[in-house]
Amino acid sequence: MSHDTAAKVQKPATKKKVARAGGAGARSGRAPVGAIGAALGVDLRNRATFIEAIEAGFELPAVRRLADLLDLGDEALAEAAGMSVRTLERRRREGRLHADESDRLSRLAMLLEQATRLFEGDVGRAAHWLRSAKRALGGATPLDYAATEPGAQEVRELLARLEHGVFS
Repeated sequence: MSHDTAAKVQKPATKKKVARAGGAGARSGRAPVGAIGAALGVDLRNRATFIEAIEAGFELPAVRRLADLLDLGDEALAEAAGMSVRTLERRRREGRLHADESDRLSRLAMLLEQATRLFEGDVGRAAHWLRSAKRALGGATPLDYAATEPGAQEVRELLARLEHGVFS
């Protein structure tokens, strides 16, 4: 096999890999509109059912699917939900998060949905963007910046500017 042929065979496999916070690598892929909400088991566009799901507390399998889409390990997931890893373990035994923890993760789900639209359905690229430091956010990652609602709003506005071709 020539050098050129070997390179062509290997390209598709490496193109699908995206760096993970956990280190193992995640598959990048296209996602239909609503796929992020589907991972949580709720339609993000239907505010009434989304609010009900937050108030009831997200079920842990759904939270794990969201964390997998974002490439977050347990420590990063717990931090994003505003809890310790021990509390996350306790929630696993209980089967669902509390409403305030679900509310924090709902911000991340909505940001991932918006970033996925920006990256034309590529969830892997969107998750990577959310985990990477941004100069427009003072060097913070969008996920860290979204720990508060005003911070999440700033990330939404940054995504909107990027969607309209305004680079900040």
